[in-house]
Amino acid sequence: MCGCTAGFRLKRDSCGCEDVNECLNDNGGCEEQCVNSEGSYQCICRVGKLLARDGRTCIQCEIGYFGPSCHFTCSNCMNGGQCNEARDGCLCKPGFQGILCNNTCRQGTFGIDCNRLCTCQNGGTCNPETGGCTCPPGIKGVSCEIGCSPGYYGENCDKRCPQQCPEGYCNRMLGNCECEPGMFGPLCNRKCPDFSWGRNCIQECACNQKHSSGCDPKNGKCICLAGYQGISCNQKCPENRYGIKCQRTCNCPKETTCDHVGGECKWNCPAGRTGFRCQKVCERGKYGRNCLKHCECGNSGCSPETGACLCEAGHHGRHCLQECKKGRWGINCLNVCECENGASCDPATGECICRPGWFGLSCEQECPRERYGEKCLERCRCENNATCIATNGSCICQPGWVGQVCDRMCAPGTYGVKCRSKCICQNSAECDPVTGECICSPGWTGVGCNERCPQNTYGPGCSMRCACENGAYCDHIHGVCICTAGWRGKICNKACPEGFYGIECLKKCECRNGAQCDYVTGVCSCAPGWMGNKCTTPCPEDTYGKDCEEFCDCLNGGNCDAVSGICICKPGYMGRQCEKVCTAGFFGIGCQQRCRCLNEGDCNPINGSCNCKSGWMGKSCEKRCPRNTYGRNCEQLCRCANGGDCDPETGECSCDDGYTGRFCENKCSRGFFGKNCENKCKCKNNASCQHTTGRCLCTTGWRGRHCDKVCIPGFYGEECSKMCKCHKGEPCDHITGKCNCPPGYTGHGCHQTCPPRTYGAGCKKKCNCGRKSVCDHVTGKCTCKSGRKGKDCNRSKTFKIKRKMKKQKMAKTTPSPELHGGCKENEFGPGCNRVCECQNGGHCDEVSGECICLLGWIGATCEQPCPTGRYGLNCTEVCQCQHGGICDPRSGRCSCPAGHMSKYCETSCPPNKYGINCENDCQCGKAGICNPQDGTCQCKMGWSGETCEESCPSGRYGPNCIHTCQCQNKGTCDPVTGCCTCANGFYGQLCEIQCPPGSHGFYCKERCDCENGALCDPATGQCKCKPGFIGNRCEKECEPGTFGLHCQEKCDCASYGCNPVTGECKCPSGYTGPRCETACSEGRYGPNCRYVCECDNSGTCDPMSGHCNCLDGWIGAKCELTTETSGTRRGDVHWTDHYSK
Repeated sequence: MCGCTAGFRLKRDSCGCEDVNECLNDNGGCEEQCVNSEGSYQCICRVGKLLARDGRTCIQCEIGYFGPSCHFTCSNCMNGGQCNEARDGCLCKPGFQGILCNNTCRQGTFGIDCNRLCTCQNGGTCNPETGGCTCPPGIKGVSCEIGCSPGYYGENCDKRCPQQCPEGYCNRMLGNCECEPGMFGPLCNRKCPDFSWGRNCIQECACNQKHSSGCDPKNGKCICLAGYQGISCNQKCPENRYGIKCQRTCNCPKETTCDHVGGECKWNCPAGRTGFRCQKVCERGKYGRNCLKHCECGNSGCSPETGACLCEAGHHGRHCLQECKKGRWGINCLNVCECENGASCDPATGECICRPGWFGLSCEQECPRERYGEKCLERCRCENNATCIATNGSCICQPGWVGQVCDRMCAPGTYGVKCRSKCICQNSAECDPVTGECICSPGWTGVGCNERCPQNTYGPGCSMRCACENGAYCDHIHGVCICTAGWRGKICNKACPEGFYGIECLKKCECRNGAQCDYVTGVCSCAPGWMGNKCTTPCPEDTYGKDCEEFCDCLNGGNCDAVSGICICKPGYMGRQCEKVCTAGFFGIGCQQRCRCLNEGDCNPINGSCNCKSGWMGKSCEKRCPRNTYGRNCEQLCRCANGGDCDPETGECSCDDGYTGRFCENKCSRGFFGKNCENKCKCKNNASCQHTTGRCLCTTGWRGRHCDKVCIPGFYGEECSKMCKCHKGEPCDHITGKCNCPPGYTGHGCHQTCPPRTYGAGCKKKCNCGRKSVCDHVTGKCTCKSGRKGKDCNRSKTFKIKRKMKKQKMAKTTPSPELHGGCKENEFGPGCNRVCECQNGGHCDEVSGECICLLGWIGATCEQPCPTGRYGLNCTEVCQCQHGGICDPRSGRCSCPAGHMSKYCETSCPPNKYGINCENDCQCGKAGICNPQDGTCQCKMGWSGETCEESCPSGRYGPNCIHTCQCQNKGTCDPVTGCCTCANGFYGQLCEIQCPPGSHGFYCKERCDCENGALCDPATGQCKCKPGFIGNRCEKECEPGTFGLHCQEKCDCASYGCNPVTGECKCPSGYTGPRCETACSEGRYGPNCRYVCECDNSGTCDPMSGHCNCLDGWIGAKCELTTETSGTRRGDVHWTDHYSK
């Protein structure tokens, strides 16, 4: 058995369910309104009541709540609306309605509750608040009752506007365009500036500029900033409301108050304080807790805590409301006024309050021009240069104007003072109301408006510039263009379609091989590579370009482009003629690839392979030479012996300790050891030293690190390893081990020479030598002391050695002291029997033989020059030369390299100077940077030549114009950056992309207007019609009897037409063949015999219509039915069924 859910009941057929309308039964139990729904119902209360929890009873909204389901409170009122006294609804401001004042008045009504009707006429719009009318352009009057119809002006509205205005209306008197509210300008296409509105933006917004962002440019309604409301945005948001239009509700704790702008919560401060944590004192005019109370002291201040008045000058009394008596001013009204011309004075400041027409500190000056009234604050309303009376503002009009404020121009046909003079102008011209000068109708000029506008101008005052291009004639009244030969379009800016030229593009071109046909004259402009009247002859060999007039001049195997003649250089070459090898750092085709050679490696300009500098190897010269190799690309083998290291650049050997020589093939000389054999051995007593470490190898009888000690007592011989056999107290020779010392020696090891003035065995003999001689400790023979000679050593010689010592801070020669001795020059030692070994002008000491070197030399024999960076006596001074300057080893003076100057070569050459001491003048132009070393010019981007005064030739760019432009399709190349500026019809980085179909012109900005699938020339916009079409836009099909490209071919179809594309004849039904002369063969029919007959049972078809002609015994559209029956006919069966197959 069927059953239904709650809210539904079983239908009468007992098979379906239908809704139960509960509201029909005692109103559903609802107190007020019952609303039925499918399967249920709902009780609804009237506005102002709330549905009780039982879902049926309605209870009254609590005070302060109203609306559907008591959802709204007074804080929800919008657009400046406030709660009524009962707090059960919003009282809306004029112009608004609705339960929350959220709707503007409907069209045609205004005011409080929108209960007043607007009186605007002629399409004027009504202000929903005030009912004021905003008239359409050209309409005036309180109710927009005055004005002409769109497109007309004049006193009788019988003149057409001089030009078509965007909104249709023009000024009734002058004919100029009247703009819609919110717009201004000659074409009414500019929006009103800030704080202006209305037609032509002549109205000023009546808004508080501090509290608003302006007004609506159409209706002048103020756009209030956050926290403010009202018509002029002068009112702050009500309590607990803030933000734009005061629509947001505050959410502040009880101890704080809400800021009307941003909704920030402020602290509940004690009297006289406000701000965050009550840190600020009340501002002037406020007092009490949170500074919420306003002082009742007029314009005077009050105590921020108590509100007690603190009267300002000019007032007195409890509330500071009593002003000073006339003629008095200031604090306690003690000062006397001093105003002129009957003026009174301000009781507070003593400022004179002038009578109308006067101003100044003492009201001693009359109002300036354009001002009148009290304090001259009123702006004269007189218009059009009228004279304003300073006392009352009345106007004295200039010629050409009348009216109370001189705002009305003279009536048409009159001019001058009070419009009493009559105008005399021709061609329906009006005259200037001031001077009587004729104001010509569109297209006319001259004193009497009897001359046409000058060439290329038209319209009112001949002020319109003709838009006609390409020499077209411009109509002087309307500006309509009449095109010259080769041009078409509204302003004659479109060339003839491809293949046509001349007046109205009626003539056909005969150019071939992609040549351009001059759309003016029809002359063929051959594509590069072709020549001849019809461009049918290719260029001869070694020529190129336009009309094959250029000759190829490529060098170094470069190929010449047949079109542009640009040389396509082989890898490694560049330049206009491929005459230059790639500059350092570049290689390959066009020298565009950057070399990767590191460490000053040389780059092959053709393939970029690196020829490495000495000491380097690798594909990019990134690797140091392996051990035992050196030179360019590390191709040479080192020859260093004895473990010496090879310098990877020069191959010079760096020897291990103990070895020397070019290839480290020699051990250190005797007496030297260590790195480069530079260390001198300290071994004594004829001991030798190890050449690597300098360790001493002592001779027989010696010991110690330097072999300077004899064997310890009791030992002798090699390494002091033998034991003496002498008796106690006998000496033991430390070398031989003998128990007695040789003559001249003494000591326990016979290692000490005899004491002075003794000699011989045991040192027992006495010497007989004088004071100027020395006794030999072995033989006792007397010899002269150093520097003495002669039989008695009495002879001596005086000589002077002059040395030139030049130091860094001395410029004069300092003589050395005189040296006295007995030896000749270049002799020294005892008996002057030794020869000095000093070199390079050095002098030796006659006693010791020590060399005294000249400035710039050093060494035991002065054999070494000062090393680089040193100079002076003994090379002790450090050179200060910079930037590779060479230091004089004697004086330290710097010899600067080219490009630098000054004492230490620290200064680069000044601009436009170069060379040694910067003495040469640079010859570089403004685009060149002079090399301070050799004076060569480094050209800036886009310049070339020895002096950088030649701009890059066409097709070149970059520094010294080294790069070849890659721009294609006649694009021009920026000589600095190489960026391409494309010719009409192309775009892309290299201008390599043709404009996409449907566009043309400069960077494809123009739209093609071709029809029937035709493409337009990407450069000129000429339509390239497909075969079968013709016309400026290919909008026409070929005329009957013609077909093909440009409809130049003639049909050969007798009297029949042909396909406009292919020329195929359109044969009538029943005929076919190239010229429609052949009747359809059996079994074919229709136009051009294209259809196959479908007749069965040997039926024949009509060659024109295809209708079947059946043989006897057969019927049907296709002769598919027989007329014979196969059995007895039944009367209840249709006759055709008896003849079916």
